[in-house]
Amino acid sequence: MKQQMILPLLLLLFLAACAPVAGDTTVPPTNWPTSASPAAATATAVPPTPVPAAAIDGLIWHDLCQAGAHGQPGPAAPPDGCVPAASGGYQANGLRETGEPGLANVRVALGRGACDTAVSFAQTTSGDAGQFRFSGLAPGQYCLTVNALWPENAHLLPGGWTHPASYENDAALHIPITLPGAAGTSMVQIGWDFQFLPMPAPVAATATISGLVWADYCRLLGGEGGSPAIPSAGCILAADGSYRADRLFNNGERRLSQIQVTLAPGACPGDLTQAQAAVTDENGAYQFSGLAAGLYCVAVDPQAAANSRLLLPGDWTYPVEGVGWVTIQLSAGEIRADVDFGWDHQFE
Repeated sequence: MKQQMILPLLLLLFLAACAPVAGDTTVPPTNWPTSASPAAATATAVPPTPVPAAAIDGLIWHDLCQAGAHGQPGPAAPPDGCVPAASGGYQANGLRETGEPGLANVRVALGRGACDTAVSFAQTTSGDAGQFRFSGLAPGQYCLTVNALWPENAHLLPGGWTHPASYENDAALHIPITLPGAAGTSMVQIGWDFQFLPMPAPVAATATISGLVWADYCRLLGGEGGSPAIPSAGCILAADGSYRADRLFNNGERRLSQIQVTLAPGACPGDLTQAQAAVTDENGAYQFSGLAAGLYCVAVDPQAAANSRLLLPGDWTYPVEGVGWVTIQLSAGEIRADVDFGWDHQFE
């Protein structure tokens, strides 16, 4: 009997020890679902914070230093845009100045990390104005590399880098760049100094024709009432016994302005479909420039609307009597400044 009562008594004592104390709430581990903690039963996904993208903009330009002709010693003092080079002579100053052009078709590579360990993961080529860009970059450390010995960059040689620092003896240029966490753009400028300035494309020498149109005076004084006529200065006796202007531009003779002169390719009268015109200035002068070598016809037509009121009546005395044109043979780069025209007004 005692044994039968002991078992129920022990069970009651065990249940009393396991009962919770008043005011004490058991909080299960967060990975236990409970009816009191519905949020713990369903995990809520938190979207990651977006990382702003950054970019690297760059420019490669020709850092000019005109220190002397190819193979010739440089001047005693540095010319504009030049500084003394470590190896002697001069090199470009590393500053981008007005008129210095961008360099196109230069390959540029970009790697992640420090320059001594970076591995290239992107590359591009500079545009017509020397510009390039790497975009969509995460914050961090990068290394920009340009190597003059890459086959794509062979057009740079010989020469050397001048900016961001002088790399006179290094073909490869490595530029460390750190992009901050905030979105932004890092600007890089790279200067290159050609050892020998690229020779400009040869330009064909052009020729010029210019001259003067003047009033060639000859006046007869007297002659009334049977008295003999007396020629003025500037007159000469013609073969028919008359007088005419002497075909010389003498002191006091008037220069004719607003006279239209035409130039046509070929022997006179020339190809008038390709003719061009010039008008004499206040000094009676005209000019045609930028001409290729060849035959040209220079003419003044007194019957032309622009000329008739200024010239007629009268006639030409120079370069040929009664003829207002002349054929000129031009060689390359020749300057003909003596293609003149003399006009004798009938009444003046």
